[in-house]
Amino acid sequence: HFVSKDGARRRTTMRYLTGNILDYIGRPDAICITTNGFVTSRGNGVMGMGIAKSMADKYPELPKALGVHIKRNGNHVGLLMQVHKTRLLSFPVKPGSIIMSDPAEVVSHARGKYPIGLSVPGFHCVASVELIRRSCQELVAEVNKAGYKHVLLPVPGCGAGELSFNKDGIREICESALDDRFFMMSFKLSDFGR
Repeated sequence: HFVSKDGARRRTTMRYLTGNILDYIGRPDAICITTNGFVTSRGNGVMGMGIAKSMADKYPELPKALGVHIKRNGNHVGLLMQVHKTRLLSFPVKPGSIIMSDPAEVVSHARGKYPIGLSVPGFHCVASVELIRRSCQELVAEVNKAGYKHVLLPVPGCGAGELSFNKDGIREICESALDDRFFMMSFKLSDFGR
């Protein structure tokens, strides 16, 4: 346990939940949406897979809000919109783009589209361990500043980002950065074993 600035005793690690994160909108202070940093020529963030797609399907104004956020603040954690009492936050796991030097940097379904040396948009990149680490740090700073008590986060970078929660160190990064105000959520318990 440690004592936070507000005097509350906290467990030192996040907790785990199973279920559909969309069913929780309106209950926690914030829900994180794993995102990439690519912005289209129309100014929209690309939210084409995973939790980002589910949220964009439910709230069609989200891609525009993400695009505006990225243009103003860069590819960083930040408030996109509020639904009832729940704030929807961007949680970057992929870059805006990369110059590919290794085909393993591109998600498997898009790997044949890009030759080495060309630019790959963030939505076709494998998630970045270092970006997830930075996003965890930024999320904690945001939550401390805003005073949020309950925050839900999907398993970052381990679905459409093609990382392994355990083998790529994502579990260790998240557990060391996030305290018990944070709930990592996935559809089934076995997702946390990958």
